[in-house]
Amino acid sequence: MDREKILIIDDDPFIARILSLTFDKEGYQTVTVMDGMAALEAIHNEDPDIVFIDVMMPGKNGYDVCRDIRLDTTLPRQPYIIMLTARGMASERKRAERSGANEFMTKPFSPTQLTSHVREVLNQQSMGSSA
Repeated sequence: MDREKILIIDDDPFIARILSLTFDKEGYQTVTVMDGMAALEAIHNEDPDIVFIDVMMPGKNGYDVCRDIRLDTTLPRQPYIIMLTARGMASERKRAERSGANEFMTKPFSPTQLTSHVREVLNQQSMGSSA
């Protein structure tokens, strides 16, 4: 079986690298893009299981990227989307939900908790697809 794939969309190279290293260490395959415009191409080329999207990016923000993914009927499947932001206001959480995100997480985050959570999400997805 192929390794599960995680797409990281974040314009902050430090955050993108931390996420990538964390997931690589756990045995996941990671792909990183630095802006929203490259994100949709990566979604099509990589068919990720989980996508982490930063909310605040230049050009196309995370909400727009998330909405574009959800509206894209040409994708073979819809990935699980986790929005990341430094601002955890309730209005942002609601906006993420309206954009189609499965979850909303605030920075900073614990890499250990993050990997544990990703494992949980992927286990639920695999159980759902085998049922």
